[in-house]
Amino acid sequence: PSQARELKNLSVIITGTANHRAQMRPRWRSMSFERSAGELRVNITKHIIMKPFVLQIHGPICSGKTTIVKILHKELPRTFIISADRLKWLMSDYQPKADRETISLMVLDIIKRALEAGWNVIQDSSMLWIEQATKKMYQDYYEENGIIQHHFNLAAPLPVLLHRLQTRIEEERKGNMRILIKDETAYMRSYTRYQEIKKDYPTFDTTEKEAQTIAIEILEHINHA
Repeated sequence: PSQARELKNLSVIITGTANHRAQMRPRWRSMSFERSAGELRVNITKHIIMKPFVLQIHGPICSGKTTIVKILHKELPRTFIISADRLKWLMSDYQPKADRETISLMVLDIIKRALEAGWNVIQDSSMLWIEQATKKMYQDYYEENGIIQHHFNLAAPLPVLLHRLQTRIEEERKGNMRILIKDETAYMRSYTRYQEIKKDYPTFDTTEKEAQTIAIEILEHINHA
């Protein structure tokens, strides 16, 4: 609304209510954080309308991407999560080598729709795996439409990642989740490949800091970008 755009210094606390449905894109002049009963609360001062952005969280399997993304999604207004991992489970017999590019093109189409509808986008799985031609399609779209990109890596020591994998395997056996990587051999292939292609983005070790602390630091990076 035009009246909302005229409020240069509107202070809000993002609590997951109506602010998430605001029809404007704030650029934050200042941001502070506090905890209340274990919950992260973000105090944001709206300053000017900001350009749309895509926030990508990269990392090996079991590095904690989904946990961080859920916190960011709760605290950032007008954000939409897109996950290639979720889309692949909509295929009856997904095969990584055969279907990965199809999924990546679907993700791009959804990102376009979300951005054009006024939503910022958070991706909770890495697009580093896709073919160069598809990467160029993403990059061309972002550049042509003035989309800001924020990239962050998550990491953890390999023994911790393998322990988390075993926990996931047990959860799948109980019927509580679905996973594609079901043994250490397959995990190590994926992990080694990720180490070969990962980029030098700001990196957070999820064994050294709590998830909420990492989310705060990511928000601060975005605020000062």
